[in-house]
Amino acid sequence: PMLRGDDGWEPISWSRAYTIAQQRLSNIQHQYGKQSVATYIGNPCVHNHGLMLTLPLLLRSLGSPNRFSATSLDQLPHMLANLKVFGHQGLFPIPDINNTQYFLCIGGNPVTSQGSLMSLPNAKEKLEAIKRRGGKVVVIDPRRSETAEIASEYYPIRPGSDPYLLLGLTREIIKNNWVRMGHLEALTDGLDTLATVVEAYTTQRVSAITGISEQHIRHIALSFSSSTAAAIYGRMGVCTQEFGSINAWLIHALNALTGNLDQPGGTLFTQPAIDLFNLLGQPQQTGHFDARRTKVRKLPEFSGEFPTAAMAEEITRDDKARIRSLITFAGNPVLSAPNGTKLDRALETLDFMISVDYCINETSRHAHLILPPTSPLERSHYDLVFHHLAIRNTTKYSSPLFSPPEGAQHDWQIVLALTERLGGHRSLLTKLQKRLYLILVRRFGIDSILDLLLRVGHYGQLWDLGDRVNSLLSSNLLLKKPYALARSLFQRAPFYKQEVQPDSFSAILDRLLIRNTDHAQGLSLTELKKHPHGLDLGPLKPSLTKKLLDRNKTIDLAPKTFQRHLKYVAARLDEFEAENRSTLHEQKNGGNKARPYQLSGRRDLRSNNSWMHNYHRLVKGKPRCVAIMNPKDASRHRVRKGDLIRITSDVSHIDIPVEISDTVMTGVVSVPHGWGHHRAGTRLSIAEKHAGVSINDITDDQFIDQLTGVAAFNGLSVFIKKSPMNSTNKESKQQEAEPPLEAN
Repeated sequence: PMLRGDDGWEPISWSRAYTIAQQRLSNIQHQYGKQSVATYIGNPCVHNHGLMLTLPLLLRSLGSPNRFSATSLDQLPHMLANLKVFGHQGLFPIPDINNTQYFLCIGGNPVTSQGSLMSLPNAKEKLEAIKRRGGKVVVIDPRRSETAEIASEYYPIRPGSDPYLLLGLTREIIKNNWVRMGHLEALTDGLDTLATVVEAYTTQRVSAITGISEQHIRHIALSFSSSTAAAIYGRMGVCTQEFGSINAWLIHALNALTGNLDQPGGTLFTQPAIDLFNLLGQPQQTGHFDARRTKVRKLPEFSGEFPTAAMAEEITRDDKARIRSLITFAGNPVLSAPNGTKLDRALETLDFMISVDYCINETSRHAHLILPPTSPLERSHYDLVFHHLAIRNTTKYSSPLFSPPEGAQHDWQIVLALTERLGGHRSLLTKLQKRLYLILVRRFGIDSILDLLLRVGHYGQLWDLGDRVNSLLSSNLLLKKPYALARSLFQRAPFYKQEVQPDSFSAILDRLLIRNTDHAQGLSLTELKKHPHGLDLGPLKPSLTKKLLDRNKTIDLAPKTFQRHLKYVAARLDEFEAENRSTLHEQKNGGNKARPYQLSGRRDLRSNNSWMHNYHRLVKGKPRCVAIMNPKDASRHRVRKGDLIRITSDVSHIDIPVEISDTVMTGVVSVPHGWGHHRAGTRLSIAEKHAGVSINDITDDQFIDQLTGVAAFNGLSVFIKKSPMNSTNKESKQQEAEPPLEAN
């Protein structure tokens, strides 16, 4: 652990670190209330089963409503759409890539991401296979991405205009009677309402704002609806924009309207070995929306979390109940949140901050206490979340590659230590539950919980435990015989006579439960360890009917939450059309008013996130922090490859080298995510040598999806000019004397 003092960072013992954390956090909450301590959970936490299984315990112990995470910088619109359309935030429809004939990809780049929210190993090969079997891969994106390069058809679209395309496609399909919902028709509501709300989005209006011709819009609608097996997939590009939630809803609606929802070759739902959202046959973490709101802008929570775009203002607001302390887990919101400079300044004002992190980065440099966990190679790994998103039902456990050094602590041990020292205000029952959980995990390790979850999962030895318990409770047997529950669970379980180590939780369970070496019937951690490359549990199958009927739910094609928000979508279209008329009028009268560019983010395979930049092999080679402009735009601004351009928003400006390419459409500038390692006080020597600039120094924390508060990184209006910093570069001076490149 590292403690920051007046003279810099000082290494301290774990016991002293925990004592400081307890004293400072407890004092702040005692003086200002439990809401005064906030938490931020970064992207890597979702890949860490130790944190996933212990963080909820700490969050409950803190009792603070001020929780933030990378969810509201990423996939929250998808989760809200899941909740409102299917009734559960965790019901993600996954494209059945192996069987689809028409894959429509909007705002995603699976060739680079390997399938974000669609775990897709060897994505390029699987997309190429669609074409080889006579199908089509169609990509819609402002940039001709790596996925678009191998597509059958590619259509550039104006950033932020995706909801209008989706509304137009929906209208075309309904208007032309191409609707065929198949086996889900009896469980689907809202078709008439949906037909009404999309009526105004004609192909003519949609074409004007998206830049896609009317002919192509009709062609996409017909091709998608007439395909024998089709799937629409949308990702970061459709999520992180002004109407990301509308996009996510309409993607679900289009898959349902065309009979491709819950169909082979369309979109299907997984049956993972550990079903976090349907544990023991009972829906867990269904989700909720807008139960509370932030104090400053009144932005809604989603499943207990506030939008990260509101974090800075909730720290700096001028009242006693503001956020005064922060705990971050594996996150760097200074580089990943909108208006990172504003958040950077806000973190300086905190009374106390803890970062559970390996590095002193742009965010953790503000911490008073850094608690470094073991590295990913020093702990076991099971991806609790991403098996929910796989294109086949899979499961895999990885043992640690190295033993951690003496005195090192796993992140789940850090979380448990903090949990034990906090939360005195909780109820007696909560304290008892916490104590039992702590005893189990401390005695047997975090993998003991993993083992239990595998055994009670769909493929485990106790997969029908939920049915047994429900049957028991419904018969009131438990009330008659207190010991009946235990007997009913283990009535068929023989005891094995072999000796086991007393500290092996898996071995103890193996003695108590039926040993079955068929992994499809008796999955456990013991069994899974025999398969270090993981297990394929079979293809995805239609299952939504049962999931809906089990909860007395139907598919809502037109949730009221989204209907109400469509008035803002319509208003933005009216504004665009008015601006278009004004521009045309000015041009006819000889005017030359500068029009803003639309900002579009991007990632590449070696630079998905900021934490990948402090490793030489991932940053070596050509510079990757460059803006991409279309040749026509570059010619208009008289810039060449390598020149610096200044991109200015309402928030600030950045100066960044330019790359000229027709892979981006005119009027768009593409800037990568995750750079900006130039801030003082960090200890990232390699990243600092490849500092780049942060796109989030110009994104606006006020420019959000107004429905959810999710940051709108794409579609922000910016202005571009040649940077005045070029004058300090001799080479740039020489280049300016030469004539600019002609536009293609």
